[in-house]
Amino acid sequence: MCKRKVKQFFAALLTIIILLSIFAACSGGGGTQIQDTTAPVTEETTAAETRNPYLDDISETFDFEGEVFTISLPVPSELGEVYYIREELTGDALNDAIYTRNLEVEQRFNCVINTRTDGWTHDQANALMPTLLAGDDSVDLVALGFMQGGVGFITNDLAYPLNMVPYIDMKKPYWNQNIVDSLSVGDNVYILIGDINWTTMCETAVCFFNKQVQQDMNIPNLYELVDNGKWTFEMLQELASGISADIDGDGKFNENDRYGCIQNLIVGIYSYQLAADTHTVIKEKDGPKLQFNTEKMQSILEYLIRLCYDDNTSYVDSFDYANSSKGVKIFFDNRALFLLATLEHGEYFRQFDADFGIVPYPKYDEAQEKYRSTSDQWGLSCVIPKTATNLTFNGVITEALCSGSAIHITDTYYNKVLIGKQTRDEESARMLDIVFDNLIYDFGICYCTNLDYMPLPSLVSKKSTDLTSWFAKRESALKAQYQKLYDYAESQN
Repeated sequence: MCKRKVKQFFAALLTIIILLSIFAACSGGGGTQIQDTTAPVTEETTAAETRNPYLDDISETFDFEGEVFTISLPVPSELGEVYYIREELTGDALNDAIYTRNLEVEQRFNCVINTRTDGWTHDQANALMPTLLAGDDSVDLVALGFMQGGVGFITNDLAYPLNMVPYIDMKKPYWNQNIVDSLSVGDNVYILIGDINWTTMCETAVCFFNKQVQQDMNIPNLYELVDNGKWTFEMLQELASGISADIDGDGKFNENDRYGCIQNLIVGIYSYQLAADTHTVIKEKDGPKLQFNTEKMQSILEYLIRLCYDDNTSYVDSFDYANSSKGVKIFFDNRALFLLATLEHGEYFRQFDADFGIVPYPKYDEAQEKYRSTSDQWGLSCVIPKTATNLTFNGVITEALCSGSAIHITDTYYNKVLIGKQTRDEESARMLDIVFDNLIYDFGICYCTNLDYMPLPSLVSKKSTDLTSWFAKRESALKAQYQKLYDYAESQN
């Protein structure tokens, strides 16, 4: 999803069309920057140069006569309200941005935006299959948890190629080009992420650090380490080591003690792989090239085993929600230096007094050129079902919602929620720019049909470094699930 470096806030969030905001094009890594628009417009400036590039190019006048545009979401049901639907203006910036986007699209095209729920992320395709196989076109857009649902949706012939849907322009800056490049299958794109999936920001992995612990333990300036390219895997472990202490004196380490690092399993662990700019699958013309059992992946695994389990450096916690995490509470009790988790927890963090900052995940080593980050499937993605009977309707409304999200929602969430509420210093806001400018995705992880097929979380949870045996047991199944995508793409040619 495209993000923006903050150099100015919108002057008026709720205006119907914002024509004076001039943005920069989306970077190859998926980031977007806001440009300074204070320069005067000269007589030579053309209309094309002053037009907001986040406006869609749907110039035709469509009247869909009150047709309902229904978005299918995974359980829990409140996602429809939280992500896509707001019933009225409340004065809350994010609520009002979502409401305004929907109102604009509904009034512009005489349609109604609606949502429904179909299964959890791991079985959303199965839950929708009876409806779609029956030819029922009641679902217009699927907001899909792509990691566990992508392969099933595509290979069961349920997804329409988005590159063939009229009015969807994947070159527009509100669509994430990295996803187009990473997840395309053959000549077709079945899964897209754009500003319409604004919650991709919530699901992006970062490294939080506790400023009180930083001060107490004489930890150097982390922002400077990032800027100097010295924020690496080994630096994180070096700084986290030696901090742990058996505070309650019971001779064992638990939630009552102090740690260098709070580590979240699953997202928190596989994010190291992407942070190291490492992919499990390389797309080649003749099929998927598996990169699970490589020297670098083994090195990352061994590093994580040391970080998580040696010398009680880390408190390893498996949690989906911050309010159920003992590790989060340790961090905000000023008893941990680092917390590796997703930004969604920032809203929950506001209730704590402990001061914290944010930096990207570290690089694999100093030789790595860029800091890399990724986002989890709960940011959701866009899939248009094969049962669509009016692709113009699907394309127009999807494109307009994505454009409207870029204009109204993305910066509101970024500026007023992430930066305005959840970060506590200007440097953290700058670090978020680095994070969002360098989002990448892995074909192998994003098209994973089983969480056990993710090597790092699977092995770290078992405290095992035996990547070779893990891969040998799963190689055939791993290759089969990706080959299935290739075979399907070939059959469509």
